[in-house]
Amino acid sequence: MPSVVRSSVITTALIAAVATLSGCSGIRVVKASKAGGEIALLGNREEAMTKATMEMNRMCGPSGFNIVEEGETVIGTHSTSSGQTTAGHTFFGAPATRSSGTTDTIEKTEWRVKYTCNGAAQPPAPAPAPAPMPGAKIHELVVRF
Repeated sequence: MPSVVRSSVITTALIAAVATLSGCSGIRVVKASKAGGEIALLGNREEAMTKATMEMNRMCGPSGFNIVEEGETVIGTHSTSSGQTTAGHTFFGAPATRSSGTTDTIEKTEWRVKYTCNGAAQPPAPAPAPAPMPGAKIHELVVRF
């Protein structure tokens, strides 16, 4: 194989690999408002975080943003089942079958980033619970069926 053809094949393979790897990350906007939002990172976390940072800058503008929470979130489950049936006979000779099975359930997760925009009006904090009245007693009622 001539060196020019080999070099061309290697270059094409490298370009395809880079294109494939760069396409392995992305973001999904879960929630967005003027006060902030939540973004799901898909694929390579570092590359997806770069894209998420660009989206948060676009949403919040020049005032910037603060990441308030980051972590894995359960988004669903995936179950697989398998079973086996065996034919046989009872102790008295009658035909019988025995069945057994298992089910495995796996939680599907994704990495999410919650952020707030700087300078955006934040929702008011919830009011504190009222203090109990002096001398008041707390009673508990449990009903069982």
